[in-house]
Order: sequence, then structure tokens, then C-alpha cells
Amino acid sequence: MEPPDPARLDAARADYANFIGTYLPEWAPVPCADFHLSAAQAVAADPQYRGMWQWFRGAAKSTHAALLLPLWLAVQDPPELRFLLLVGRSQAAARRLVADLRRALEAADTLLLDTGWRRTKRWSRDELVLEGGPAFAALGLGQSPRGLRIGQQRPDAIVCDDLDYPALVRSPERVRQTVAWVLEDLLGTQDVGPSRFLWVGNLFSQRSVQAELLATGRFACHRVDALTPQGLATWPAKYGAGDWLRERQALIGYRAFAREYQNTPIEDGGAFRAQWIRYTPARPYPDYHALVAYIDPSFTATPRSDYKACKLWGAYRTPAGATEYHHLAAFVRQCPAEELFRWCLARYGEIAAAGGAVQFWIEGGFFQAVLLQSLQAVEAELDQRLPIRQDTRAKGPKYSRIEALSGLWERGLVAYAEGQQADPDTQTGIDQLLALAPGSRAHDDGPDADAGALTLLLSMQPPATPNRLVVGPRPPRQW
Repeated sequence: MEPPDPARLDAARADYANFIGTYLPEWAPVPCADFHLSAAQAVAADPQYRGMWQWFRGAAKSTHAALLLPLWLAVQDPPELRFLLLVGRSQAAARRLVADLRRALEAADTLLLDTGWRRTKRWSRDELVLEGGPAFAALGLGQSPRGLRIGQQRPDAIVCDDLDYPALVRSPERVRQTVAWVLEDLLGTQDVGPSRFLWVGNLFSQRSVQAELLATGRFACHRVDALTPQGLATWPAKYGAGDWLRERQALIGYRAFAREYQNTPIEDGGAFRAQWIRYTPARPYPDYHALVAYIDPSFTATPRSDYKACKLWGAYRTPAGATEYHHLAAFVRQCPAEELFRWCLARYGEIAAAGGAVQFWIEGGFFQAVLLQSLQAVEAELDQRLPIRQDTRAKGPKYSRIEALSGLWERGLVAYAEGQQADPDTQTGIDQLLALAPGSRAHDDGPDADAGALTLLLSMQPPATPNRLVVGPRPPRQW
């Protein structure tokens, strides 16, 4: 049997990545991202650390917070962790965290050799105690932690793993009770000396326990989204350039991806509501007295920063004399500008072939040289021209001008063409619309294009009907 290697242990103490690679490589088959290393250093540097790892789904939150980091803290000289309390949304969930630690320690022969730690009789699904080393215990959400100790040692570190869940956040009273439990009961178990507290989980809801705790101002927040604003993966060793993540977004939809991977929960009840979204059979293009396609290509030229959007809307005079506004097609994607303009030219040709006439508009401030070059390149490639107009009207704040049109949805004057329930671009635009709220971090490029098109359509009156004698009651007045 080989002897302990103090030099190996000293090197691992000094470097988190070295510690993982030396003693627990099977628990990190993919190299750590920069955010893993910086977060671990921040927790290690502050014995009173109280914060939240607001990391995306698939970021290895639990593995680092509840296994790798605690063991690294425990091997320091002197130890930075002696008793870790692992809190799950249930006792069973907490036991699963303890089970991972048990499996890791039972297989970590080199770690036990260099540290001299030994298993004790207190080695169960609820607690692990190592002679000469740390102790770990499981606790379910809401259970009483009062008086919890191993010998005379109270918990000097607490990890809360994914405590928020849908049924909880739907109840404001349960959220309030859980916040009180964390602040009063859970944190009350710690004593003088090191008392680290770490909450891990993506931001599930703005009404979640995590959001309420952050609002107190007592906790640091380390936020990591799956994709940067430039569309790059924040963990490139695992996700490469981010193609898998973008495929995942296409599969699960904008709303779910924003919540699970971008820490941007999209919740109904803002300026627009889900019950206002309705569908109707689309009319032939010539039946619309006006068709407008409005382009919001985003300010930046990078392929995957903001969404590039174009919305095609038509104004239709019903037999009853009212005007409805039909959403006929959508392009809402993170992509190069050339892809947007190819889509626009395809729609232009399709409408012309059907005997309709459409106006393409773009915000004047957006039509920069780089976008003009992209359009000209696509026109040359396809040997077509897109008659596009610049919208130079003075506009107010974006949220206010989009919200001002919400009455059209509420009154039932807006409808989406049937079949668009399965169109990912349309559904992304609807998700962005439902997310619209002051201070929301959700993208709003689709709603901005909606507002541009509808504002223009509202100024376009239908052709006058021939004078004729009308006998009977007056038609109902449009709101």
C-alpha cells in the first residue's frame, strides 16, 4: 500500500481544479468552466459567505455545491468545513445528496489515504461522519433543524439545493413561510465562527423563495446563464459553441428555455395575458386592405445576441364592418441578418404571387451600413429586390408604446392565423409578449415588431364603400 503524499495534498489544497482532478475525477468528466472555479474561490475566501448560485440547468450546480466544494473546504489546513447540512425540497431529496457523497467517499481511496479520514458507525442515508474529517447530514425543507449538531459541532456550512418548485411558488403564503423558515430556523442553527450558506438553483420564478431572499439584500448572487448575450456557451468545454443549447431551445420553446437556462422566468399577468391570444382562419392576401411587415433586426451585428424579428400583419374589414388585425407570419430568431432578409424576400414573393400588396418597414435607427450591406448581399444572391421603407417617426419608451396596444388583444381585435400554434417563431413572439413587464429581462424584439406593424396599420383606413341606402338598424360601432 502506498504511503500518504503530503505534497499531493498541498497541491490540491491550493487549487480547486487540481483537487478535483487528483481525488474525484469521475465526478467532473468535463473540465470546469471559469465560473465553477471563481465561485469556489469566492466561497472559500469568505468564512461568512452567504449567497446564491443562480446557475442554469445543466451547470453541475449540485455536484459542485454539495460534493466537490465541501470536500475541498474540508481538506484545507486548518479545515474550512467541519459539518455540512444538506437541505433538499424533501427528506428524500436531501438523502440523495448524502448518497452521492457516500458513493464518492467510498471510492476515493487516494483522498482517504492522504487525509487520514476514516468512516465511523454513523454512516447512513441521513448522516455521514468521518473520523478526523467532516460530517454531513440531510434535512428536508420545512423540517426542524433546531438543536442539530454532531457532538458539539453545529453546522458551519449549509447548502440548499433546488428548493423552489411550481406548487410552492404558486402559493404566496407558502413562499412567505419558507423564507421565514430559512432566515429564522435554518440560519439559526449556525454558531459563531465560520457559517457559510449557499443556495443553488436557477431562477424559477420572480415570486420564488430565491427571489424573495435576494430581495432582502442579505445574500450575494452569482448568476450564470447558459448562453452569453453574444450567444456563446458559458461552459464551452461541455456545450462547445452552444449549438446543443440552441437546439434545446427550439425543442422546449422560448419560455421554458428562458426559465431553465437563462434565469429569466416568463410569467403571465403583465401587460398582456394568455387568455387574450386567439386564432382564426387566415384570409387570402388580397382580402386584406393593408398588409405590413415590420422588421426589428436588433442593434448588434453579432448572429445570436438579440432576436431579429419580422412580423407580417394584415388589416381585414369584416362583413359586420369592424376591422380585425391578423398575425399572418413571424420571424423571431437569434441569427445573422442575412437569414432574416431571405425570409422577408420569400414572404414578399409569396404575397405578390397571390395578388396581394405588402409594405415592408424597418426602424430608421436600425438601418445601419452593416444591415444595408447584408440586405444588398441577399438581394444579389437571389436576384430580387425588397422594397423596404424606413420608419423615422419619433417614438416614446419601448414598453409604453407596446403596452398601449394591449387593448387590441383584450378587445378581441387581434387574432393569429390558424396553424401558428405549432410555429416556433410565432410562439416565441407570443412568449415574449406575455413576458412584457417593466424591468423584465426577457427579450422584446417580437413585440416591438408587432407594435411597429400595428401602429402603421391603425393609420391605414380601408377603401371607402360605395354609397348605398341602408335599411334597418345601424351596425354596431367598433370600439
